[in-house]
Amino acid sequence: MLIDAWAGIDRDARLQVVGVGQQTEELQRRAVGDVEWFGTVTDVPRNELLRGATAFCAPSLRGESFGVVLLEAMRRARRSSLRRSRVTRTLRGPVRTRCSCHGDVGALRDALRRVLDEPALRARLVESGRRRAEQFSMRRLAERYLELYERALVRRLAGSCAGPHG
Repeated sequence: MLIDAWAGIDRDARLQVVGVGQQTEELQRRAVGDVEWFGTVTDVPRNELLRGATAFCAPSLRGESFGVVLLEAMRRARRSSLRRSRVTRTLRGPVRTRCSCHGDVGALRDALRRVLDEPALRARLVESGRRRAEQFSMRRLAERYLELYERALVRRLAGSCAGPHG
């Protein structure tokens, strides 16, 4: 879907594709315009690509368990994060407005054009994405799990103190 949408982008821009899959070779043959294929990358080059990107797009048509890729992109974004996917539960605010083009190549192309052409929109997306990603930071999640474990322990201890007859 992204390759098809990119075919209609008439901008001074390069699409950088990270990752491999069953369709990689077919997509490479179909790719038009300025497309750079990176294949599988480790964390350091991935993070550099994310920090240097004008926009991030992951048009996932099949289910993802959570959207960690999105959180990584939002956390590392300098200029923008664009996400168009079925994984919307991690999205809020301006970022969510970009998620209305599931399966629609033309809508994805239009969203990409807007993000590439509108610096103010990119800035809003970056700020919104960073705030949302912080809610899923390892520190935040560890604090939340600690709270849950403490409550479970208190309930368990309260139940064992009550004895078999309550």
